[in-house]
Amino acid sequence: MICRIAPIQGLAVILAGGLAVGCNTHGIGEPQYHNEQHSVSILAPSELVAGQEVTFRLYGDRYDNPLYVSWDFGGGALPNLIVEQSADKSENSVTVLLINDTTEPVQYLLNVDVRSDEGKEGTGVLRYTVQPDPNTPPAGDQ
Repeated sequence: MICRIAPIQGLAVILAGGLAVGCNTHGIGEPQYHNEQHSVSILAPSELVAGQEVTFRLYGDRYDNPLYVSWDFGGGALPNLIVEQSADKSENSVTVLLINDTTEPVQYLLNVDVRSDEGKEGTGVLRYTVQPDPNTPPAGDQ
């Protein structure tokens, strides 16, 4: 679920996720909590052009590091799929090379899944557009 887009000094922030908590007492003892989720925010540069190396950052709950993070750029970047474990004080960021081999802007969908050792999970989604590389002539003109 995408909640809000807010420009910040040339950057766009997509806030997604939330907190969902369910409780089952299992009849005896302490309640067992299920479905706790990380709040996930993705920070990306506001202007994305093919051939650029750019950094995407993940923000959200900082209490449950290390996080296991899976980034799927939907075909708009190299590498396209990155799976990593972040350190306790990690920025949770990745740098990728943007790709677009057409003469038109192409829209992609970035999916980020996070999971903590405690089993808390979250997903963030960012629709992003990569402009064609202005320094690369169209395929028919080469």
